[in-house]
Amino acid sequence: STTNALVCGSIGSGKSVLLRTVIEYAKLAGVDEIIIFDPKYEFNGYHNNMDCYVYNDILEIEEQMANMLLEMEGLIKAGVLGIKCFLTHSGIDEFPNVTEKDLDEAMPILARYNIPLLAHCELDGECGHELGKNPTSYAAFLASRPRAWENNAVGLMIDKCRKHNCPVHIVHVSSADALIQIETAKKEGLPITAETCAHYLYFTAENIPDASCIYKCAPPIRESGNNQRLKEALLSGVLD
Repeated sequence: STTNALVCGSIGSGKSVLLRTVIEYAKLAGVDEIIIFDPKYEFNGYHNNMDCYVYNDILEIEEQMANMLLEMEGLIKAGVLGIKCFLTHSGIDEFPNVTEKDLDEAMPILARYNIPLLAHCELDGECGHELGKNPTSYAAFLASRPRAWENNAVGLMIDKCRKHNCPVHIVHVSSADALIQIETAKKEGLPITAETCAHYLYFTAENIPDASCIYKCAPPIRESGNNQRLKEALLSGVLD
């Protein structure tokens, strides 16, 4: 049968035209099953389409995502080169974060095919910040996503990489404090790679003005001393 299509999105995200185009293109291409995760009830017009399955309830969405673990091998065989996950809320309700249980179920499958798991590494935890009182303050935003969140998440992914011998790629490393863990894991011979991004190398927290959401990203852009260490790690090969 024709490859299934999975669509996640909402009008509120500003991408509804693109997502609707994806759905219509999939139908024209002869896709025999289209699954739509729609917790905001914005694609209900597709409920009556014989090729579409629309899930609105969060519990239903979570159940369907669990079922998709069983389909991951099919995606790999169809040519998927990697699987992406978030360890903290992605900011999009229909793209929830994974749990340790999810990792332990998915990573053995990926390891069997030598397919990497790409991980957004932040683990929510306690942190003192006043972002609620100062929502336009960059310093408050930076404090709301501390290095410890990133460091702990990188540590978790290294542990899971070791446990399952599953290739892991840490995306957009922002905390230089995590570099020693990555370097040690590589020296151990674990199948792990890590990247940073240009904005973490070029911009610095000290020079970001308040109320300038163009600089808002997660993990956040950090201080100049931190970013200098990222540059050195990129040159030394600790970062790929």
